[in-house]
Amino acid sequence: MGRHQVPYVLVTETAQLSELVDRWQTRKVLAVDTETAHWHQVSTGKNRVSLLQVWDGTSEAVSVIDCFAVDLTAFVEKTMRNWEIVKLIHNAPYDLAYLGGAAQARSVVCTLQMARSIPTSRRGALERNSLKALSAHFLGIELDKRYQASNWALRPLTAEQLDYAALDPWVTFHIWEHMRALVEPENEGFEGLLV
Repeated sequence: MGRHQVPYVLVTETAQLSELVDRWQTRKVLAVDTETAHWHQVSTGKNRVSLLQVWDGTSEAVSVIDCFAVDLTAFVEKTMRNWEIVKLIHNAPYDLAYLGGAAQARSVVCTLQMARSIPTSRRGALERNSLKALSAHFLGIELDKRYQASNWALRPLTAEQLDYAALDPWVTFHIWEHMRALVEPENEGFEGLLV
């Protein structure tokens, strides 16, 4: 089992994000992830989204958006609320809290919920539903989760943190592709798996 790196582009300007958001409106599926700065690490006294990572399944690079430098309003309004774009998010309820809220989000597939829906007869050696377990099982990629608990409030972020952040949506997209064939036939598309 190997480690894996994916190319990424660090987005630090709202204008850059606006161009991406416009491009994403033509996509059918996006994998989305966030990294949060915890309340004790920032002066606001509450958790705050530090990074937003998005991959459309075809672009060369994952977009890693610095949320301390960029306004996410256009992403939330045009992408998260768009019925036409399916958003793949592992453990979606957590991320949705930082992306406009679950009540406003449309067409979200939680890949954690999807993994839980795989019938026992089709699970094979898959015992857990974490992104790390799914990545190892379906892709043979061992995720190094030590950066998950790193200090996402610091700037500049380290190359290791950015590598870690970029990999999660890439993995989410690919495990979704593998799991689609394993869920019950009536759920093979998106119906029944939307949050």
